[in-house]
Amino acid sequence: TPNSLTSASADPDLFLSSIQISTGDFFESVTEEGMEVTRILHMFGPLYRNAYNSTQLNTPWSTAYATIFADIETMLPLTDALGWSTHSGIAKLLKSYVGLTLVDFLGDVPFSNAAQGTAELEPSLVGGALVYEEILALIQEARNDLSVSPAPKSPSKDFFYGGDRSKWIKFANTLELKLRIQRKLVADPSDAAAINSLISAGNLITTKADDFQFKYSTTQSNPDSRHPVFADNYNAAADVADYMSNSYMAEVTGKTVVDPRALYYFYRQSDDASSGDENEMPWSQEEAEKRWLVVYLTSNNCDKSCQEATHLLRQINIALGKEAHRVTRLLVRQTGVLNAQLQQEYPALIQLTSSVTEVFKKGQGIYLVDPLGNIMMYYSKDFVGKELLKDLKKLLKNSNIG
Repeated sequence: TPNSLTSASADPDLFLSSIQISTGDFFESVTEEGMEVTRILHMFGPLYRNAYNSTQLNTPWSTAYATIFADIETMLPLTDALGWSTHSGIAKLLKSYVGLTLVDFLGDVPFSNAAQGTAELEPSLVGGALVYEEILALIQEARNDLSVSPAPKSPSKDFFYGGDRSKWIKFANTLELKLRIQRKLVADPSDAAAINSLISAGNLITTKADDFQFKYSTTQSNPDSRHPVFADNYNAAADVADYMSNSYMAEVTGKTVVDPRALYYFYRQSDDASSGDENEMPWSQEEAEKRWLVVYLTSNNCDKSCQEATHLLRQINIALGKEAHRVTRLLVRQTGVLNAQLQQEYPALIQLTSSVTEVFKKGQGIYLVDPLGNIMMYYSKDFVGKELLKDLKKLLKNSNIG
């Protein structure tokens, strides 16, 4: 009966789906704690001893040992008997990821001796270094499972990679690279050669399409399967439960040199740039790599003529209309500091200070740069706005990139 299900009669497909959902829950619960202590999320208190207690990691710990590891150890004999090596390989990689995270957060933890049923009811702590070695062996087992030919039955549901074995292998290689880099201070003699081999082979996660992400849905009820942080903070009846620390945002964005993390952590909520309002312009690393750049190079702090040119460049950007989102404006100074007034008046203008400006061979002025980094046009400091706008529209119209 459904209430007396035995492991022998369990469905490995449903097992794997449950394991993946639990892994998503584990990630959300453990990373939120990490984001608070590093002040990426607001910690709700200035003192660490007031913000955390001895039971703080109970949820991810229970999710890992009572659910994920227990389900994996019960499922593997079933998938091995059926020859469903893809299921086995995915489960081993998820166990490797969870185990690696536990070591990184807590140090010594049970791993291969955990979830063994009555054979070991009270598994002892295992040294983090030894767990790392066990994880490396498990990753290799997973790669072997995922390389079986011909390909066995695919999972009926894979919330991460849709059953694509090649993407799971990329994840395996990337997870191994992460592990070996993290233990670099231990100076294991095998790591250098292994790291070089992984990098030279190139079969790693390098694009967003291959990223290891749990795919939440947009379903709001029965059940609510949206991301838990989203569900807690959007359309909530009470005040939001989580928000980003103001001090962290100020630390990242209020610098002379733009912190690269800003491209990942901060983005505009609306992708509709049709109004030309720069406050609606989207911004992300992925989008930045596709954009055209209008670079204004000046020698020092932005004087009156520089401020007038900056205003004109915004007017040109607005005049691009629906094409405005394809262009980013940069103010590059060879010396000087961030201009707070410009930042307030032109929030979409990126300010940088760099003494390395040899690429701009004509010196101060305006450069149009395509998304591949090629300088297409140059204008002197006393440029004519209509001419620049005409040229920029023509480049955007004829361009297949950006």
